[in-house]
Amino acid sequence: MEPVETGRALKNKAPVQCSLVMACFVLSAFGPLMLFACKTAAQHTLSAPSSAVKTELAAFNDWVVQCVDTENTTPDHCTLYYYISLDNGYPLLVFQINRTTLQPAGEQYIGIFNVPLGVYLPSGIAVEIDQSVAWHLSFERCDQNGCYAGDLMGNQVISALKQGHEAVVQFTDVAGQLISARISLIGFTDGIGKL
Repeated sequence: MEPVETGRALKNKAPVQCSLVMACFVLSAFGPLMLFACKTAAQHTLSAPSSAVKTELAAFNDWVVQCVDTENTTPDHCTLYYYISLDNGYPLLVFQINRTTLQPAGEQYIGIFNVPLGVYLPSGIAVEIDQSVAWHLSFERCDQNGCYAGDLMGNQVISALKQGHEAVVQFTDVAGQLISARISLIGFTDGIGKL
């Protein structure tokens, strides 16, 4: 079967203007998981309903860093996002990267993909970076917002993403159709440097 290639990232026109109405966050065991809506912006501070929470967004070409500052978080909790939407505006894929210190090896990164419902769960998600480095993730759970696959990102994956130009993410829907989405790596190195 021919893969279906869809979606495009946030265009790197003029970095971002976001509003609370446009920003949609899904909370999961991994923390804020999805940034559904941002146009494009260098930096913009959002005022959340509580004066104790401040959210800052910074765009690095095709990537967005979101930092949440509350009275209870020290330092700020920052997440790197890549968002691909379909032509109709609905999300096809959200790729989120967080820094974690929960592992015995010390500070590492965890990558989480969110895709729409209707995926064939046993196939998982395959990521190929510049047609060489491969990374496979299993789906862990689904809810009303889609299905999630996450795993620690080894040094080989992080290094390949920093040096690469493009990653291809593939998963299969329940009808057996291969879905293929291209992720630009322009801005990845700068973005992950802010985590």
